Amino acid sequence: MENNHRIKINLLILGMIFAISTINSFMIFNFQGGSINKIEDRDPSGLNPPRISGYWTTNFIHIDGNWSHTVGNYSWIRGDGSWNSPYIIENVTIDASTSPTGSGIYIENSNNDYFIIRNCTVYNSGNAMYDGGIKLVNTSKGLLENNTLFDNGRNGIVLYNYCENNTISRNFVFNYGTTNQDNGIYVSNYCNNNTFSNNLAYNNTNVGIFLRYWSHNNTISGNTANNNWAGIGVDNYCEDNTITGNTANDNSDYGIYFELQCINNIISGNAANYGDYGIYLNDGVNDTTVSENYLYFNRLGAIGVRDPNSNDNILKKNILVSEDEIFIYDDATNTMLISNYYLTKPPSLFAEIVNQSYLKTEFIVYLNISSQCIGLDLSIPSIQMWWNGIIVPSNSIIEAGDSLYFISLNPIFVESKETPILLNMTISAAFHEDKYYETYLVLSQNADADDLMLIIILSIISAVLTLGVIFLLRANKSLKKKKKQTRIKNKDIKEI
Repeated sequence: MENNHRIKINLLILGMIFAISTINSFMIFNFQGGSINKIEDRDPSGLNPPRISGYWTTNFIHIDGNWSHTVGNYSWIRGDGSWNSPYIIENVTIDASTSPTGSGIYIENSNNDYFIIRNCTVYNSGNAMYDGGIKLVNTSKGLLENNTLFDNGRNGIVLYNYCENNTISRNFVFNYGTTNQDNGIYVSNYCNNNTFSNNLAYNNTNVGIFLRYWSHNNTISGNTANNNWAGIGVDNYCEDNTITGNTANDNSDYGIYFELQCINNIISGNAANYGDYGIYLNDGVNDTTVSENYLYFNRLGAIGVRDPNSNDNILKKNILVSEDEIFIYDDATNTMLISNYYLTKPPSLFAEIVNQSYLKTEFIVYLNISSQCIGLDLSIPSIQMWWNGIIVPSNSIIEAGDSLYFISLNPIFVESKETPILLNMTISAAFHEDKYYETYLVLSQNADADDLMLIIILSIISAVLTLGVIFLLRANKSLKKKKKQTRIKNKDIKEI
């Protein structure tokens, strides 16, 4: 009897695996692709109008290396210029339409003092080439943070002529509609070793963040530059700059572009989608590494290297998505293409249960999540899971590192004639298609639940990867002697 019971169980398992594998083969062979959803990002057009900073209002601030004099005469500034007590200008609102300098806040010839400009709102500055809401000239050791700059005639923020070791962070720079602000952040003429991070620059008629003319060793990271002519631009002899982790979507021409003798720069980990080109290199751009960028649904190409005078650039591990299979235009010399991914829709997610433990008091599974793009580091995915129609608490889904997740479930047992238990989940990760999983379970109460066996079945149904989970209860000897049998049922796996 015992041998017969084991044989029946084994035949049941083999039969189910064969049936599912047959479905897999059919569905994969006939796969025609699903609907492609646009990558979602924050839409600045829906944001509230800029707030007024409060406290002080004026039409301009101009400091020409004379910080100590300014501190003695104005209440909107404090500090002594040291590392521990920098000069601070904050909570000032400036309508710069009558500014004699053409800029709202203008700092020049300041290289020895530390200073911070924060939580200021500036608008209506002039339209000359280097006018800006906030303008630094020949200035170092500054921090510009949490400022709002909108509807300025030419630029939101300007760094010009030998500005070094400044940090421009978390500023909100945009054209709200009453003027044609050209550039969000404009940097030009020997401005080196500056950091531009987590700024939002959008709706500018030219470039969101623009780096020009012999400006070297700058870091542009974590910024969002959407709905401009170009998101991020670098041109005219700029070297050794790092452009990483930025979002540049829905720009009319270029997400990110380099041109005119820019050498040895790094463009890595950015998202540049829904423009003419995601990344564009032109006219003597050499020795530049373009790696691990997400370049989706750009009209003329994911990457364009369009000039034969551009040499020795490396395009590596980029994820290129185009429904029309327009991926790379390469007219340059010695371009190296290494392990790029060419897809017609965003990459898929894969899940595998790599370990499990099932007790009377707790069901435990270890879930590994990976990308279709092998070796790609996933942004932390979102996992929503429902067990018997009840959402699994987030504190029961714990990241264990290396894309591994520890999941704890309350044990539920039902009779074979009762309603099966539904286990389903949604897994999301940045720049990937969401995946949905569903299965129905019946676990008999007549068996000893101390000893459970789990079989994982992955099947593709209507372009949706579905995780089937079957619990087989192995009866202990005492139950076998009583000739009690475990009834197991796995209903048809359905797409959500």
